Amino acid sequence: MTAVPMSLIGMAPGYGVLLILLFITGISVSVFHVPAPVMVADLSAARKGRGMSFLMTGGELARTVGPLVAVAAVSVFGLEDFYPVMIFGLLSSVWLYSKFRRVPVKPVRSSHKLSILETWRSLRHLLLPLTAILITRGFMHASMTAFLPTYIKTETIILGRRCELREKPGEKLSQLPSFPKRSSFHGSAVLL
Repeated sequence: MTAVPMSLIGMAPGYGVLLILLFITGISVSVFHVPAPVMVADLSAARKGRGMSFLMTGGELARTVGPLVAVAAVSVFGLEDFYPVMIFGLLSSVWLYSKFRRVPVKPVRSSHKLSILETWRSLRHLLLPLTAILITRGFMHASMTAFLPTYIKTETIILGRRCELREKPGEKLSQLPSFPKRSSFHGSAVLL
């Protein structure tokens, strides 16, 4: 389900639609990541460590290879025509459904129910520092995401002006390279 909204990001006509697509992506990611470790631990029986290591290795492999595949697909198709990539995600979903549709769902029954407030009070010595770390990390990540492109563009312009100043009189001035929107494997420029 995550593949569909992520593949449609390039077709979003405005900021509101982009937010809706990212919201749906976040919901679909949480729908998978909350029950997946429980299901893996249940299916692994006595080999819970091995099952969880496969889940974590697969997740880290996807987090490593996924952006590389996405950048390659965007450089071939362009961001606006990125939507056919969702076919691979949909095929993966169908394959996973066919493999796990007969796995019984067991409700977890607990005799002692804690409220969220009681859980917070009992674990606050652990949760307060963890919350501070996550909030700080979120601010740092958002700052880098928001301001890094501006910084790179500014430095590129400054670098271009430095090159112009170093030119000898009478020579053609340096220009910043212009990159094509798309590239293909059939002869147009390839983005680095």
